[in-house]
Amino acid sequence: MNSNGETSTNWYGGQIQLGPMGSTGVDVITEVPGGNGYYIGGNFTTPANRICKLDLGGNLVASFGSTGYDAQVLSIVPYTSGSGSIICGGGFQNYAGAPSNRIARLSTTGVLDASFTTGSGFNAPTVLAKAVSGKVYCAGSFTSYNGVARAGVARLNTEAPALLPVNTVQPTLSVGSGTEARMTVWPNPSEDGPVSIQLSDLGAEVEHADLMLFDALGKQIMVQRLIVSEGRAQLTLMVNDLPTGIYSIVLLAGSKTSSQRLILG
Repeated sequence: MNSNGETSTNWYGGQIQLGPMGSTGVDVITEVPGGNGYYIGGNFTTPANRICKLDLGGNLVASFGSTGYDAQVLSIVPYTSGSGSIICGGGFQNYAGAPSNRIARLSTTGVLDASFTTGSGFNAPTVLAKAVSGKVYCAGSFTSYNGVARAGVARLNTEAPALLPVNTVQPTLSVGSGTEARMTVWPNPSEDGPVSIQLSDLGAEVEHADLMLFDALGKQIMVQRLIVSEGRAQLTLMVNDLPTGIYSIVLLAGSKTSSQRLILG
């Protein structure tokens, strides 16, 4: 789309099976590290299976070639090593015929990185919130990663993707120590009113924090950047229009993290 809101007629002349988010179309567009194009992910099968790469002119990058994923790609985040690689999350279980349970790392040419060994991976769809400081933050409907119990939120090492400690996730418990921030969510469960989120222990040097909300399938529902003052921030979350169910709240504030389970209904 052009800056005046009109559709750009000369940007990507091919066909992607567009549809409702989460069904048969595009779920994520991520800028290629270095800014020379875009990765497209979703549940499409044309021009490739669930992932493709476009240059800045909207042309399909043929060198990014493979048979793709067997199921939906929900998220694509740049790998932090500077290599240009990406980490993908979703509902897939293999990539180009190789086992990749809901998380995989690809090179700039679409080759699966076999050194990113995830074992049995996640046991249900996952989405990657962010890769930062050698860690990748994941949320979704999963209950385990590589056989280790993790209820909807997990933090992995990007070099050797083993689980790293995360907050204990309980409906009304706030936990914070070390690199973990403190998050209090109330009321929780919530039936129909607004939900208050109080954040603390964010660090005196932190100026802003990113708060994300994911549904039980791992789809990002909301992201909000908050202003941090003296290591604290707050947000009133309007949940009236959200379906009943279980949601995950994930906080990223510099090197500090936190997560909470939110129950609606």
